[in-house]
Amino acid sequence: MIKKNLIILLLIPFLIALIGVMAAKTTYKIIDNDITDIKWKYGDVEAFKVKKSHLLEAEAIASGDVGEDNELIWSIDNKDKDDTETHAVIRKDNDEYYLDALTVGNIILTCSNKKGNIYRSMNAIIYDTGAILVSSEIQSSQQNIDDTIYYGQYDLKDGNKEKATFNLKVKVVPEQFENSLKVMDTSSNIDFRLEDKVVQINGTGKAHITIGCPNPLGHIDEQSYSFNVIENGINVYDYETLLACTNKSNSGEIMVLRKSFESLTNYTNSNLNNVELFGKYDTKTKKFNFENEIYRFKTTYNTEFIQKWNQNASALTIKEPEISDIIYAGLRIQKNIYGNGYTINMHNLTYPKGVSVIDGLEVPTPIEGDLYRGALPFYALGDHNNYPLIECFGQDNSGLYVDGNNITINDINMKNCDFANSLGFLDYVGTVIDIHGDNN
Repeated sequence: MIKKNLIILLLIPFLIALIGVMAAKTTYKIIDNDITDIKWKYGDVEAFKVKKSHLLEAEAIASGDVGEDNELIWSIDNKDKDDTETHAVIRKDNDEYYLDALTVGNIILTCSNKKGNIYRSMNAIIYDTGAILVSSEIQSSQQNIDDTIYYGQYDLKDGNKEKATFNLKVKVVPEQFENSLKVMDTSSNIDFRLEDKVVQINGTGKAHITIGCPNPLGHIDEQSYSFNVIENGINVYDYETLLACTNKSNSGEIMVLRKSFESLTNYTNSNLNNVELFGKYDTKTKKFNFENEIYRFKTTYNTEFIQKWNQNASALTIKEPEISDIIYAGLRIQKNIYGNGYTINMHNLTYPKGVSVIDGLEVPTPIEGDLYRGALPFYALGDHNNYPLIECFGQDNSGLYVDGNNITINDINMKNCDFANSLGFLDYVGTVIDIHGDNN
């Protein structure tokens, strides 16, 4: 009986270890992802001839195997919510989608995965005689939740605020009516020249430009480009301006995103004029260096354990590494942000560069230069540096750190990484958004 009990006692540590290994393997289990984006050829506004069928084309972009309900589908909404007429219908034929244009009018045409969490939308004009297409020269995100288009009152040039300007794309179909285009109306807070298609912002609030075609061989509806100018807002077109409005500003600036800021992979694969790189990439070393760009601050979480650990570590003959109480943030936000549906993706900063392969699976192994290494410990039972028996974590590094009160973040797609197919990598990439303040 004593021998049996002894055998059981000796087996317990091995059973615990086995459970730990099983848990670790579960952490690194391969999982299915959703698609990451939809690629298509359509601009913000497209024209479709009435009483015709038009083939709709789009391609799903994925970083690995995808799960269920990720097949692409198409849908229609009326642009004018009080318009109850059916201007067009979607028809599926042999795995291809068609737009059957029925009557003249304006609709919103959307392609999404079946889940509906990844999508692109455009304004579609169903026309008879002709159609006028007006949009920003820099393509919209086509992923807006807020229907309003926002611009800042200012552009930042060499660190100085200047009255904002931007370019429109204006065309008409058929092209034979191009010489008949005229500016029919503009709001009083902007100037617009059809010759060079430049919009000059002079004031804030709601703004619009209406383009018409007075003398065509038949009727063509006027089209307006409407937007809202944010007082003291700065238009963000590049990474330097993004930093100038956040980490390099003592009090922060109101930002209006006019482009997305993406991972190296997504930036490289994009052929659009509305995507910039998040971070500065050295093409010689093939590395990013965020040391002088990120925002650092002392953790706002409980640090009692960290303080005691460091006191004991400094008293030992053989020194133990101390635990830092400093948190990193990709961007410090102190004023409102208007995102226009664009993306801020901090994969280049947060994602571990070091990778090991265990049992055929990729496992994160942070290396020199990886700043994001997981959350700070709130408590640990055992050696924090060498796989403690129990460890509870407090505040983590973040992508966006909202630091202040009464801050609005409107219509941004925020990501800390391109989603990995192993959950273990997500232990390191940090919190997407950390809010420190009231009424945000």
